[in-house]
Amino acid sequence: MRAYHIAVPLALLFWQSAPAPVATSRGGLFRLGLAYATGEWEDASFDCDGNWTGSVGAPARSAGAKLDYRSSDGALRLTAVGGRWWSDGNPGYYMAATRSAFVGAQIAYELPGIGIGAGLLSRAFVTDATTVPSFYLRLGPRDRTHVLMEVFPLTETPTMMGTVRTGVGFGQGLTSRRRVNGFVGLAWGPYTDELGQGVVVADLAFPVTRSLEFLVRGNIGPGAGMAEWAAGGGMRMTW
Repeated sequence: MRAYHIAVPLALLFWQSAPAPVATSRGGLFRLGLAYATGEWEDASFDCDGNWTGSVGAPARSAGAKLDYRSSDGALRLTAVGGRWWSDGNPGYYMAATRSAFVGAQIAYELPGIGIGAGLLSRAFVTDATTVPSFYLRLGPRDRTHVLMEVFPLTETPTMMGTVRTGVGFGQGLTSRRRVNGFVGLAWGPYTDELGQGVVVADLAFPVTRSLEFLVRGNIGPGAGMAEWAAGGGMRMTW
């Protein structure tokens, strides 16, 4: 076996695991993400006793941008999102065919072991509400494994992240590192779901360079009478 047969895999392993902080801009650090997602939620119908009576698929797509700013001391985070979503629900069920631009903003206080944030999301992927509150709670160190809970999460692809999500995040600190980071957990969608099953969701970032990451995300769940699913991707830059 030649030496480079061993050297190349070891170099790749080291590149993924070795810390590589990104040099911050004067006054803080910025992160910009661009992403697109497509999928299908279940639009379920129930009678007055809570019995399922039928389902139709509600295809949904979204594309947008997300900008994070973090102060130089790491305590303050400002987030803004904007983009557009499309949904092809069926008239006579929970949501008719519709589309809309969306925009949102959030402010968060990030301590080493806990993060708390709140904001607003306008024209969210949800029934008739024009503007809804957005909440964020992190328990544990952001650069390592932590518990994450969000209501109307601010994301580039709101049609696939649900109205509520909770789970485990890892390596999500804005001091970027050369390793896979992201979130895995459960999300609950915008359509009627009296069973409360939700979907399994994963939102992962794969480093390419010190400042560029590829985004891969998706969800899947059984629903009441048909499967719910989504898949998306994009890119994120940090400077």
